Amino acid sequence: MGIYKNLGIRKKALQLAELINWIRLFQLSKGLKIFNELGKKKPELIIELSNATKIFLRNNYSDVAIFKQVFLEEQYYLYNFPLKEANRIIDAGANIGLAAIYFSRQFPDAEIISIEPELNNFQQLQKNTSNNSNIHCENAAIWGKDDLVEINNPDSLAASFMVSDKTVSINGASIPAITISSLLAKYNWDSIDILKMDIEGAEKEVFENNNAGKWLAKTRLLIIELHDNYKPNCSKTFFKALEPFEYEAVYHHENIFVHFKH
Repeated sequence: MGIYKNLGIRKKALQLAELINWIRLFQLSKGLKIFNELGKKKPELIIELSNATKIFLRNNYSDVAIFKQVFLEEQYYLYNFPLKEANRIIDAGANIGLAAIYFSRQFPDAEIISIEPELNNFQQLQKNTSNNSNIHCENAAIWGKDDLVEINNPDSLAASFMVSDKTVSINGASIPAITISSLLAKYNWDSIDILKMDIEGAEKEVFENNNAGKWLAKTRLLIIELHDNYKPNCSKTFFKALEPFEYEAVYHHENIFVHFKH
């Protein structure tokens, strides 16, 4: 294997496989353009998924990696729980908006709320979704109570920011924190078709809240990534909150898909 690695054969094979998959997903011309753009060395990459959808990626590890996770690996594809329609979608931990755009392409009539606490990510989220009138952007953190929080690892990768209660650690700028219940009230929603949650450990505080059962009872499909590696007992707290409900759960990539049988 060493000689082939030195010759770069393995790398070329992986690149060819990636190119083939882009073409499979987006046809020949579009797939080639996406693959070529991702290989460029420039500060910002512009990916054109359609005439109406352009995605702007900062040329860093996080943006490119997440783009591939969402659109190449299709980590949010609803394999086991296909929904014929989804009208109300929440993207908690929206980062730069890639999941929201993915869901918007699957469900063009859906109203989507995207919540992202970190300012640079949020600005990129706004830029990426500026042509999507159905996507509402909130510069806030999903939390266990309506409060103020802050980023406690500002030097981390753009996809790994964690928030902490301001009363625990006071290091940076205050960020509004909001519960799922308050978010539903703000937008006058009485149900959630899809709730995607990737909030870097804050799920522990979210599901510790005694009111979590109220909005879980209104949710059809929850897609969540748990982060016990960042914060102990995230999984234990999450599954305890699910105990009152009948549901089916499957693992897909880094996420757990929970389909509630309400």
